[in-house]
Amino acid sequence: KAELDSSQDEVKRLQGEVERLSKLLATMVAKTQLDAANDSLRGCQGELEQLRKLLSGHVPKAELDSSQDEVKRLQGEVERLSKLLATMVAKTQLDAANDSLRGCQ
Repeated sequence: KAELDSSQDEVKRLQGEVERLSKLLATMVAKTQLDAANDSLRGCQGELEQLRKLLSGHVPKAELDSSQDEVKRLQGEVERLSKLLATMVAKTQLDAANDSLRGCQ
């Protein structure tokens, strides 16, 4: 009888251990799944770093457009001032002409 009781106790203990391990197993995944997820994560991190490097050599399009607009505006101003300058003479030439006129009077 003692041997039977001991065997029944061992069966109960083993059943409890099986139940505990079954519950634990239900909360776990295969290590290969974790490894695959980590590999995927490393791939994403590498891709993200490549994109960061690529973006570091770029500026927003709005900034480029603004700079180009400013260049066009300044080119227009340079052209306007060049035309105005072409219609003018040096003050020394005006003074010399005025002096010549005074000499004729």
